[in-house]
Amino acid sequence: MRFGETDPVWGDEFIERYLEDAERYSMDNETLHTGFMLALLGQAVGDSSFDIGDNEKHCRVHPFMVQDSGSGKDPAFDYAKKVATFADMNFSDSNDLTNAGLVGTFVDGEEEPGAAEKYDIVGFREAIQLLRSGSSDWNKNIPENINSILDGGHVERHMAAGTIEYRATCTLIGTSYPPTEMDMNLENLMRNGTLARFFYFFRDIPPEFRFRVGDAILERAVEDSNGSNFRSDDVVDTLTEIKNEFHGGKKFSFDYDTERVQRKVRDVIVGNLEKSEVGTRKIVEPSVTRYIEHTLRLGCLMAALDKCSTEVDEEHIDQALEFIELSWTQMLDFFQSYHDEGESSDNSPNARERMVYLLGREGQMTKSEVAEEMDVSDKTVQRSARELETLEMIESLSVGKKRAYKLT
Repeated sequence: MRFGETDPVWGDEFIERYLEDAERYSMDNETLHTGFMLALLGQAVGDSSFDIGDNEKHCRVHPFMVQDSGSGKDPAFDYAKKVATFADMNFSDSNDLTNAGLVGTFVDGEEEPGAAEKYDIVGFREAIQLLRSGSSDWNKNIPENINSILDGGHVERHMAAGTIEYRATCTLIGTSYPPTEMDMNLENLMRNGTLARFFYFFRDIPPEFRFRVGDAILERAVEDSNGSNFRSDDVVDTLTEIKNEFHGGKKFSFDYDTERVQRKVRDVIVGNLEKSEVGTRKIVEPSVTRYIEHTLRLGCLMAALDKCSTEVDEEHIDQALEFIELSWTQMLDFFQSYHDEGESSDNSPNARERMVYLLGREGQMTKSEVAEEMDVSDKTVQRSARELETLEMIESLSVGKKRAYKLT
């Protein structure tokens, strides 16, 4: 393949092309692919930044994505790594979440750089350790160094042989299977800020999904029996052009109606937070400010996708908010499932089956009607509906100001 011979694709077309191509590697995993795509865009703009008052903020996005084993994480990871490599971004594939592996060490008196210094993108396929901030096997100072990397700051490690210190300019990516309650210390995660610094995605995989993936594997084995080629040359060319245009870093500026954008951001972040259970709100509230910052960061990336613009307008913010709402609501669901007793038992395959049965019997029902009939919370209905929509078994629609569902 000869890169540079196709025209770059911009804006929504780039997003659609990336997700479409990634689908060939890992089907029905749009959430996962979205996280990788944003990470690649963030690293492509490199040392570019934006200002909040007198504070300079970097534009890198560090996704952390949690979903069950055997649900396509590795193929999605492989596709992103392939795109990054063709776009001349060094992509580390490691599970060495130690100070030596991440920051660096000394071997026979010689400095051995860590992954954060050697690579543009540092990927951890099994990053469950990041959710164990209070565990005994967690390296001393590693949470602080991870936070510094996520902030684009300086990392350091003091040893008898000397000190390693440098400014981190890489993107961290983590994928993991869902942790058990014993794995997690929610208060520590929010207090040290690690979780909020990541851009978070969580997906609960229903059993039906695995059967669909199995069918697709059998179909694609026949379709690709004559061999398959990497087809994302236009995606690579777009990332390469952005990388070249923003080499050395540029400053993004903002031009939008402040009050209108404030309302939009508040509706997405505060509006969804207020719909959550009290216990979940208490845990997640410290990350509100960081997610507002994420909105501006993603707005910068959407501007870069607008033929390398550095002026972020309201349309770019609107695009960013689509990703923000996806991540924010999934994070709320994640914390609720691990915090609220009783919810986990409601959010089961049986709940989805009961919902399908109800809609088949009644034809169309509002969210509150389904919740009342099933004797579960609105959040449980939302989670079940989201999975059923993914499986194309139901569709959602607006009835006045209410959300309703019906079978497809």
